[in-house]
Order: sequence, then structure tokens, then C-alpha cells
Amino acid sequence: MNDKTLHAEIVRLRTTGRVHCGIISTNNIIDIANAFGLSTDSKTYNEIDAETACHILTEILHSDLAYNSEIMPLQKAAELASRFLKQYPERDCRFFTNGSLFLKANVKSWNPATDATFDTGVIVLGPNNSGCLWVED
Repeated sequence: MNDKTLHAEIVRLRTTGRVHCGIISTNNIIDIANAFGLSTDSKTYNEIDAETACHILTEILHSDLAYNSEIMPLQKAAELASRFLKQYPERDCRFFTNGSLFLKANVKSWNPATDATFDTGVIVLGPNNSGCLWVED
């Protein structure tokens, strides 16, 4: 399955809110954010590791940000998150998000990247191609 088919599947299955999903040819985080309609303030984004990126993507595909209502089964969300991240070789990539508010963790912080009530996701910064999977609820 090619990346455009995967991106279309993610958008189709995450039936709540707005989904930003795709790949662009740049390695500049501000250019990526701008291309996907996100904040271009670099202070919005914090670097995370690949494991955390996968966890965030699984959570935002599985349930909505406002009410934690299930959108798709956890197994399907995990599969889509993994497939999205496999487009980028981990050793050559950096991962960014806008906080930990939507993680089931003790640390709670969040910097809005859109005008939506809630938004979060992952920006992948690669050496040649970069990507974004972000949701607004």
C-alpha cells in the first residue's frame, strides 16, 4: 500500500474532527507545520522519541481528544500509527508534538497548534521527506 492510500485510510477511519495527514519534501519543521495548517511558532513543538510518537498516534486515532470516545478499535489505531511511522527510517528522523495533555501520563502540558478546542499529533522530520499526522477536535 502506498503512502497516499494509507493517508486516505487514516482520514476515512478517523471519523471525528479534522485530520491532517501527509508527506512533504522538506526537512524544516516550520515549513511542515505551515504546509499542514499548523502553528509556525517553533515554541509550539517539543521533540519526542519514536516510541512516544507511536503512542500519541495510536491514542489520537483510537479516541477523540475531547471526550475520549472510541473512534476505532485500539488494534486498528495501533496498526495505522505503526504503518504511518514506518514510512520514515527512525535512525534518520526526529519526532515532534505539541504536548502531553492527551497522553495518559502524569505530565500534562499543551501548546495549541490550531484554533481548534483540542489538537495534537506528530510531525516527523526526515532528512528528505517529512510528514504530519495531526488531529483537531
